[in-house]
Amino acid sequence: MTLPPSRSGRARRARACALVLLALAAPAGRAADTVAVSADQEQSLGIQTAPLGRHAGAVATGLPARVVIPPQQVHALAAPVGGLVAQVAKAHNDPVAAGEAVFVLSSAQLVDDQAALFKAASQQRLLAENSARDGRLLKEGIVPEARYRAARAEEQRAEAEVRALRERLRLAGLDPDDVRRTETEGALTDRVAVRAPIAGVLVELDAGVGARAEAGTLLGKVADLSRLWLEVQVPVDQAALLQPGMPVTVPGVGVAGRLALVESEMSGAQTVTVRAEMGEAASTLRPGQSVEARIGALADARHWRVPSAALAWQSGGTYLFVAAPGGFRAVPVQVLSQSAATAGVTGELSGEERIAVKGVAALKSIWLGKAEAGQ
Repeated sequence: MTLPPSRSGRARRARACALVLLALAAPAGRAADTVAVSADQEQSLGIQTAPLGRHAGAVATGLPARVVIPPQQVHALAAPVGGLVAQVAKAHNDPVAAGEAVFVLSSAQLVDDQAALFKAASQQRLLAENSARDGRLLKEGIVPEARYRAARAEEQRAEAEVRALRERLRLAGLDPDDVRRTETEGALTDRVAVRAPIAGVLVELDAGVGARAEAGTLLGKVADLSRLWLEVQVPVDQAALLQPGMPVTVPGVGVAGRLALVESEMSGAQTVTVRAEMGEAASTLRPGQSVEARIGALADARHWRVPSAALAWQSGGTYLFVAAPGGFRAVPVQVLSQSAATAGVTGELSGEERIAVKGVAALKSIWLGKAEAGQ
């Protein structure tokens, strides 16, 4: 005995017939991206629309990123002279003030340079007296001019040597008052402090007490952590949508910044490194920390968030069906990000459109059927 078809089965067959008739009835002269649908047909096919309107909010989310210190905010602490590290006044990650002593060196070379300055200064004073005396004798006609010129040349040579030794001790880190006492009194010291050039944090400590160091040896590094960078790894297809000025945030941390640079090179993992300047971030981010970043769109960007069900995929492309007089237009879009419920898209849209959010499969069937009929 044959059972009569159920009501739901009859409805499904009726809807399928309607799709076929709509596809065949579409005027051949219309553009292939336009689907002619009347109001009654919208209702029978279960098509519903909603405003596009809402901004996508993010170009990319969940991106791996690493916190780094801008190189211009890092300063090296180097040994100004060869010697022994006699004292380390700070520990790794300690805050330091500008001009604060971090290391103290004991240096025999420093003592030799001070002795050389005192000797050169004493010689310069003697030569200055001789030059002044010969100048007076020249005026009285007692000595020839050549003798005075020779004395004056010796005095100038000694002055140059004293200036050079003063500068050498200054570069060695000796205080100006100590240099002056050495020059006039012969005061000597074997200790010199290596001071922080800026206020910041001792991010590297490369020498301990008792270590020997040559002039120029790196002892540590001080960094200003008031501003930090994020180096974010972005897939190539998403990197093409980025531009400087886009907002960057670290969810759950409360730190915001701006995109500063999109690098031109691609890594072996098919990602592009982008740099974000995070502003005042020292209290919540740490150099070397791994975080997830979110890159938002600019205020005037053509990005929108739509229900995932509103998207139609065909031949590798993604489309939205936009309401138009007499039906709908299939508008190509690019997906920026997507979750189970919504997707961020960009495309040639104004933001004022209404899009199909239900019945998209029916519209796609009509659209594809019309395209095949026109071939």
